[in-house]
Amino acid sequence: MAFATRRGVFRAAIRHCLVLRIGGSAPSLASKDSDVGLLNQVAHNLYGDDVEAPVAYEPDSDAFFSPILNEAMLISHVLAEGQFDRWLKRFLPQLADPAWRGLKPVPKPQNGADYLQAHQSRLP
Repeated sequence: MAFATRRGVFRAAIRHCLVLRIGGSAPSLASKDSDVGLLNQVAHNLYGDDVEAPVAYEPDSDAFFSPILNEAMLISHVLAEGQFDRWLKRFLPQLADPAWRGLKPVPKPQNGADYLQAHQSRLP
């Protein structure tokens, strides 16, 4: 499926990923409780068919975490290694381009009193 802007779904990826980090990873998910299995299924349903992530929009001006990298991290926990490699090549085809320089750097805060910028003040 073509990639769509889905702020709410994006923001959920980090929470799903944290639960899976606590609960287990791809090979062991089948032996975990039903909650982790459900997260695995939800991750597949929400992100499994995503292609061509819109890296031009990263970093978001009000997000502390990268939604695209959060999604990739989550999927790395629920797919087997070979499956994840194929998914990542479709999700971030730019990785294969030697001219690609990566995501834009996090913008430096211009106004420390601005609550949207203040949380970035300690980032490298």
